[in-house]
Amino acid sequence: MDATTYALGLARLLNADVHIIHAYRPLYSAFQSQLANETDAQRAGIEAQKRMTDFLEKLDNAGKVEIRTSIVRDHLKEALHTYLLSDDTVSFIVMGTHGASGQRKDLLGGNTYD
Repeated sequence: MDATTYALGLARLLNADVHIIHAYRPLYSAFQSQLANETDAQRAGIEAQKRMTDFLEKLDNAGKVEIRTSIVRDHLKEALHTYLLSDDTVSFIVMGTHGASGQRKDLLGGNTYD
């Protein structure tokens, strides 16, 4: 949340918009059927959408910065790479030091480091 608050403040100063990307990877298991794996993947997608909605509701966007969102079924590093190739308007990337896992890796989180 802190990184997003910072990004919104920066966007207000620069008259820019903000892109929020939520990348997720559903768990696949060799010990369950393909149907069960797909059901789990669909459930993960629904949960990702719910998390994005909840996150956006908590944001204080008093400056009314335009926010675009994207939910991607991929590892964050690959999702960002693909997104950046498809949208040449991105100038800065702001990332927090820890994500949904709550883990903090010294100065930069694992995804931020990647």
